[in-house]
Amino acid sequence: MPDPLRSELPGAVSRVLFSEITGRGASGWLEVCDTTPPARLPLLMLGPIVTAYEHAMTDGEGKNTWRTDRYSPCPRRAAGTYLTFLATVGYQLSAIEQALADDVPYTGDTPAGPDLVESAAEGEDNTPEGGAAPDGGDESNAPAGEA
Repeated sequence: MPDPLRSELPGAVSRVLFSEITGRGASGWLEVCDTTPPARLPLLMLGPIVTAYEHAMTDGEGKNTWRTDRYSPCPRRAAGTYLTFLATVGYQLSAIEQALADDVPYTGDTPAGPDLVESAAEGEDNTPEGGAAPDGGDESNAPAGEA
């Protein structure tokens, strides 16, 4: 069993983080387990696992999981495996999470993805210097509707 699960799983359901992640406390889940359709039961089982990993990666020295030069009770490889799993079920990893999943140091570089490229293109001002409109007129000082 991975270290984060061995150390964090027993107390996961009693953490506030568990309620935040799952939307209800442990006692609430005990009530719905009897009436949950069998196909949804695996989803219920992920709550404590996600809580254990998230707590192990963010509490105390667990924050060092993201660093390559410090000890962390949540080993980078275990955290990377967890994050890779999340990505396979549709979670969009941030740049630092992706670096951890790929087991490479995070350098702070964020690749220009499609959203960043599109945003930059949309923000460009295609008006020539001086405010002249492409047809030669000057729209910068014209009242609304008189361009």
